[in-house]
Amino acid sequence: MKTFMLLCLTLLVSVLIAASSAHAQRQDRPDGAVVYVVQAGDTVDGIAFSFGVTRAEIMALNNITDPRLIQVGQELLIRPRAAPSPTPEPSALIPARGSLLATPADQAAATPALTPSIAPAPILAPVQPALDPRAADVRICLELFDDANHNRIQDTNEPPIGGGSLSLLAPDGAQIAAWDSAADSAARCIDGLAPGGYTASARPPNGFGLTGTDSLRIDANHGADIRIAFGAARGLPVTPLHAVDFALVVDEPLPSTLRAAATPTVTSLMRDNLGLFAFALAGLVLIGGIGMAFLARGKR
Repeated sequence: MKTFMLLCLTLLVSVLIAASSAHAQRQDRPDGAVVYVVQAGDTVDGIAFSFGVTRAEIMALNNITDPRLIQVGQELLIRPRAAPSPTPEPSALIPARGSLLATPADQAAATPALTPSIAPAPILAPVQPALDPRAADVRICLELFDDANHNRIQDTNEPPIGGGSLSLLAPDGAQIAAWDSAADSAARCIDGLAPGGYTASARPPNGFGLTGTDSLRIDANHGADIRIAFGAARGLPVTPLHAVDFALVVDEPLPSTLRAAATPTVTSLMRDNLGLFAFALAGLVLIGGIGMAFLARGKR
């Protein structure tokens, strides 16, 4: 503890000696500039600390690129000369208004000319009509894409495919639009539709089968913006066009973008899980056989 206190005291004495030495070599110029003459053992950091400035300020004032390159006897500018105070504008030659020396001509010259005030032109802001979400039309977009991974979601590397067909039916069953899908174009959109229930259907091209349902019912509210992408993959069995087996409900008061992927039907779920059903049936038969064996043994 005593050693630490002695070390701190020694450091404090060194700093005070350096500060007193620095101020001893300080030169105050008549123009307000402060100059320091470098002594042996001086550093830019030590000089900056002594005068309460930074190393960067001293290097900038003296065009120093390397703080280690200073010489004994070199004069360092610590504080630049004070900026000269601006010279006040000479007062007008015409005496002030009300002065005894002011003549009528002087008074007229000193009085500013009054310009007639001009009313500013009115700024007319256009009146924006209020937006009624209930008056917004429905927009439905349909697309047929190559669902290579069979996940029923159009990924970035799954382009649209041509050769298929898409159609949109009105709530009363009347056909609104029907067209063939194209490989060089994305979804086709039908604008200006009234809110209500619509039916979207898709047929894959030759050699392709749909990875999900081929028909969707859409219940679209005011302002709905709907995009449906039907997925198809090469080599899958072609499912016949049938009645609607899935309902897509869109109930949003403001426009939004929705991508609906086709979902599996009950038939496709049973087909995909046929092995699981067979395994469960075999387990039930085995459990029944074991129970019958126990009953037969009990009768004996």
